Amino acid sequence: MNISGLHKFDNFTNNGQTTVSPRTFNADGTPARMVLMDLDEIDLEDLAQFQNFSNQAGGNASFQGTHSIKNITNAKKGNVNFLDHKGGQFVTVANANNMGNMNVSGLHQFKNTQNSGNFVAAPRTFNADGTPASLMILNEEDLEDLQEYDLEDLASFQNFANQAGGNASFQGTHSIQNITNAKKGNVRFLDHKGGQFVTVANANNMGNMNVSGLHQFKNTQNSGNFVAAPRTFNADGTPASLMVLDEEDLENLAQFSNFGNQAGGNA
Repeated sequence: MNISGLHKFDNFTNNGQTTVSPRTFNADGTPARMVLMDLDEIDLEDLAQFQNFSNQAGGNASFQGTHSIKNITNAKKGNVNFLDHKGGQFVTVANANNMGNMNVSGLHQFKNTQNSGNFVAAPRTFNADGTPASLMILNEEDLEDLQEYDLEDLASFQNFANQAGGNASFQGTHSIQNITNAKKGNVRFLDHKGGQFVTVANANNMGNMNVSGLHQFKNTQNSGNFVAAPRTFNADGTPASLMVLDEEDLENLAQFSNFGNQAGGNA
């Protein structure tokens, strides 16, 4: 099933192949492929609305464009992809419960996310001008002041709960207000060769959490196993294993404003 346009669904169950695509026409009727949208200037409406979307075992669902989802559930062995859009369009999700495989790339916004499967928040596949992101690596001078490039949060998460047995990884420029990692849960913040990073307001780790890169944490509580590891990339994007840095070259790779290691915690 392929969906493109302003369609609205109340209850949707998928165990086959469902693709929710961007509109093929702009609001004025011109072909959408002719316009690179600017979210600040265009009043984008939700293209497809889903009240309850259930992706079952064996089901494959993908979302690209500006859509809204109130509740989405992805069963074990189900696959859901939120794809990046070269014009910056995104999906807003109120409640997501992932027990299968979920991949997110782009400016998508999630309010409440539960994960007990495999969740990947990946870097954008497009730059702000619509060119493939793989064609751009920020150099050392660029990384000194990321604000000059007006990097927007690629995926924003209000509340992310990684449950026991869940595996979640974040790479690229994202924002997380609250993240909780349960005992026997695994969360990884991966380094990015272009220096992109995740900003985390509040983190509570009771499981296993690994951080590598320029990520920034405000408040962190740990009662599990927390590892802040060296970068895997140098400033020029080459593998860090190929270079031995001297004392002057070493910068803080991960920043923590407040870190509380609780009883039984290992950091």
